[in-house]
Amino acid sequence: MARYRSKAMSKKIGAEMAKSIVKDTRGAVVNHFEAEKRSKLLEKDVAMGNVKMARRLWNKSDDEAMALAIAKEETRRYKDYLPAFVKKVAPYFYFSRYHLFLLLLFQMAYEKACLRGENVVLAISCPPQTGKTEAEHLFASWLSMKYPDENVLMFSYGAVHSSRIGRKMLKVVDENCGDFDLALAKDRQSISNFGYESKRGGIESMGIDGTSTGVGGVFKFIDDPLKDDDEAGNNSIRDKKWEYIEDKVMTRSNVLPNGGSITIYIMTRRHEDDPIGRLDKMWIPKDMSTDGIAHKYCEYVRIPFICDDERTDALGRKLGEPLDPLAPKHRGLGIERANYLQATISTRRWLAQYQQRPTQEDGDVIKRDMFKEYQTRPVEFEKIVLSCDLSNEGNGKSDLTAFTLWGKLGENHYLIDFAEGKWAFSSQIAIIEKYCQLYKVDKVLVEKRATGTAVIDYLKQIIKINSPVVGFEPKFSTKLQRLDSVEPYFTAGQIWIPSEKLNKKIETVYLAQMLAFPNGKNDGLVDTTSQYLIDEKMYKTGKMVADDTGFYSKLGELWRR
Repeated sequence: MARYRSKAMSKKIGAEMAKSIVKDTRGAVVNHFEAEKRSKLLEKDVAMGNVKMARRLWNKSDDEAMALAIAKEETRRYKDYLPAFVKKVAPYFYFSRYHLFLLLLFQMAYEKACLRGENVVLAISCPPQTGKTEAEHLFASWLSMKYPDENVLMFSYGAVHSSRIGRKMLKVVDENCGDFDLALAKDRQSISNFGYESKRGGIESMGIDGTSTGVGGVFKFIDDPLKDDDEAGNNSIRDKKWEYIEDKVMTRSNVLPNGGSITIYIMTRRHEDDPIGRLDKMWIPKDMSTDGIAHKYCEYVRIPFICDDERTDALGRKLGEPLDPLAPKHRGLGIERANYLQATISTRRWLAQYQQRPTQEDGDVIKRDMFKEYQTRPVEFEKIVLSCDLSNEGNGKSDLTAFTLWGKLGENHYLIDFAEGKWAFSSQIAIIEKYCQLYKVDKVLVEKRATGTAVIDYLKQIIKINSPVVGFEPKFSTKLQRLDSVEPYFTAGQIWIPSEKLNKKIETVYLAQMLAFPNGKNDGLVDTTSQYLIDEKMYKTGKMVADDTGFYSKLGELWRR
């Protein structure tokens, strides 16, 4: 059994442990292009040496014999070298330096397990929609054809996604198994379970949300066990997925005759406590290891969209470099994509999904230092908006009613006042009227979903004010998503709050609720804040801009040539 150690110790020693395979892979990337040149010359030399034999055996001309001999040498090569295999069977595959690194990382895993007899457990975190699953299923297909008597198990978050992966793998195997002297079994050709004639092994693709056949495998792949942020943020779902991994993945391990095996977890980080977060804390104690030394259970390879640490970057990039500075814009791997994402999504989501650095949700959505304080309120504003979170009743069972009053001046938004409590509906109306009379409010925002259209129409009729009452319709399903969508305002330093001298409750009520979200008892003030900012529809923020320098940015272009 693997044991757990502290997060700090795991990160410190884990960084040292993971250097080996990453260092080997980076060396392989650098040597790849020189090897490509040598292989071309080798193929030609081998072919020329075989021309006479080929002409005699196949009764072909010199040119035809040369072509056949080169083709034979290429087939031999792609059976042993994953990038060559991918280049042949998947001409659509985009070879950026990032993708080449992934392929060579898999190649290193193959060499360690299949040639040296090691048990390889890799945890790889990558940004979403960058081709990681494509590279993974090509590697799994290649392994299956190289070792047709062994099972390849592919796990993903759901049955639909696993079927999609299985369909792609079946196509690759069906079109190329002949080069490995194999044929698909006629009685085992479903997209989720297929094998080979006269062979014991095959490929099984299954969803973590379903049942497992109980079959063991030498080669196991776990691709994005958590579907989205909703699953990642749910403690019970995370625990359920982890129980499946412990019960159906970790216990289904077979080994090659030399003792080697491969288990690869590849996913986008979404939560600090996701499967990779748990795997990174696991240790094999020294009394259970083969060499008497305690080891990390897996080697963790983190690949952020933008390099944030030159010393530990897996791709060897310089600070600020994206995945591939030379990639065409439509590939979504360069500077433009990075800057667009940082300007449109929350910092929490950017750090987790794209930088692979998830943070805790406890008080970490909005931080105290994101707010600016004002000692004197501006005399005039461009407009003043009252944002309301109303409740239909004022009894003890209802939610609190909340109000926040905002003034806009340039790019900045000033919290003028706020109120929260349990009031009868008539009292809520009186509070709205009072705010509008005192501050000459330009707009009153009331959420339609909470009060209903009928209530908003009623407000328009009975409130004795000149300010328009606007029904707000949120585009996000959860309050956390709403706050996430306006987080760039806070990061950019555009949210101003009164000092404690101006409002004694600013720290104990408003800030306490904002910083405790989403785990605080109340969230009405949070909801009215995000409601106002969403209505403004301004998404401008000053964040890190990607840089396009660095040696490794040239590798993808060299490969494509």
